[in-house]
Amino acid sequence: MVVASIITLFIAINSSNSLVRDDYYKEGLAINTDLRKVTLAKELGIEPILSINSNNKTLTVRLKTKDSIPQPPMLLVRFIHPFDEAFDMDIPLQKTEQNNTWQQQYNRIDTLNWNVEVTPMYPANFVDAPPKWKAKVKFNPS
Repeated sequence: MVVASIITLFIAINSSNSLVRDDYYKEGLAINTDLRKVTLAKELGIEPILSINSNNKTLTVRLKTKDSIPQPPMLLVRFIHPFDEAFDMDIPLQKTEQNNTWQQQYNRIDTLNWNVEVTPMYPANFVDAPPKWKAKVKFNPS
């Protein structure tokens, strides 16, 4: 027992734990970035309204905002499964002719209470893209 304790102490003292610290640091930065995006969406009054047309299998997102915001060419709608991340889905939506409206065909969206995140998408070569926001809503496509 004493030998095992001495070996454990030796490993703990001589091992580098910087990887763990780096991972936690990176995770903390990502959380802070995410919170800034959510806060920005709230400040801009962005409220996504999701609807599904089951006849033509179209997902539509309309953005309610308190002020006029730049219209991104696409939105990314992330459906987060409440129990199993293997069922999470990302659906990119294209801007329509209608103001504040994006649409896309989908294959299947199960009827349950999804956590949904909506973020703007800009092409990599897009000049002067506005700051990214992230709006979070609950959605049940039933």
